[in-house]
Amino acid sequence: MYKNFLLKCDIYNHCKGWWENTEFYFDTKEELIDFIKNGTDYTKPQDIRVQATFELNKIDLNLK
Repeated sequence: MYKNFLLKCDIYNHCKGWWENTEFYFDTKEELIDFIKNGTDYTKPQDIRVQATFELNKIDLNLK
């Protein structure tokens, strides 16, 4: 249900002709790295500019 990794990046939109700020969530670090290195059918690696990656952790809000 919850993802473990966040990728903040710019993706080049060829239709509009500019870079768009985007966030992607991944289950594993390997999936995140694979996306950056290989892209997808719609997003090529040269169209990805990585800004930051984060490992997401759950926190307990029931502090005593």
